[in-house]
Formats: sequence, C-alpha cells, structure tokens
Amino acid sequence: MQNEIAALRAERSIPQVQAALSIPPPDRITEIAPNSQLLRQFDDPDRERTAEAKLKNFEQGQRSCADYATEFLRLAADTDWNDGAKIFIFRGGLSSEIKTHLSYVSACPRDLRGFIDLCIRADERITELRNELRPIQSSRRLPSLTAFQPQPSNNMQIDAVVP
Repeated sequence: MQNEIAALRAERSIPQVQAALSIPPPDRITEIAPNSQLLRQFDDPDRERTAEAKLKNFEQGQRSCADYATEFLRLAADTDWNDGAKIFIFRGGLSSEIKTHLSYVSACPRDLRGFIDLCIRADERITELRNELRPIQSSRRLPSLTAFQPQPSNNMQIDAVVP
C-alpha cells in the first residue's frame, strides 16, 4: 500500500492522492463522519455553549479587524444566533477607534457580512491615516532633556567677588 501511495504522490498533488484513495480532506471529516469514534472522543460535547461563551468576551485587541472578523465568524458558525445578535456582540468587541467611526455612519448594514465589511474598511482607513501621520509626528520630536544639563550657579555665594 505504501508503494502505491508513493507512486501516486510522485505523479499527483496531495488532493489528487486523497481523492484517489478516498481520503476526505481534514476540514470535511466532521461532515463525512459526524458519529466517528474519534470525534466522540475528542470533540467538544457542547460546542455551541463553548462558542457562545468565547464570543461574549471576544475582543479585537491589537489585531486587524479582518483577523478579528475571521475568528469571530469561525466561532459564530457554532451558534444559532441571528445576524442582529451577532452584530451586537461583534460591535462590542471592536476597537474604540472603529466604534467611533461607526458613530458617524448614518445607516449601518443590518446583515452581518455587510456590517463586517464596513468595519474592515473603517479599520483599513484608520490604519492608512495612522501611517500617513507617523512620518510627520516623528519629524517633530522634541530635543532630549539630557542635552540641557544645568550648570552650577554662583549667584548665591556670599563671599564671591564679582570682577
């Protein structure tokens, strides 16, 4: 069997080998074998509740909105929440800069995909502006305070003779 696999791999790509051997790709194993012993043993028994708990505390942090949205959608896929609930939780985890931008938008999309697209565009614009301002701010640096060392003063010496 190993010789057959090696021969197949030499001639074809990995997906072609998997198809020839009828091996499902890793992301489809749960679709094909939802009741398999492996899944029963290692899968989360309460996936929906776990995803809901993670989403309630999920925040963008320092990552891009696109990265935040990708992970959010992965977790949200395991819930049965409607778009309104997902938007509410997604908005709550956004950075304050994006939330501020959204406050100026008169009509936010009511569907999750549209709302996420709006947030990603806002994040990209904020990043663009930050990058444009960075060179200006770095050229306005103040001189270092260590360059100005106070010199001892003789003004208060009583016995000092002034020439």
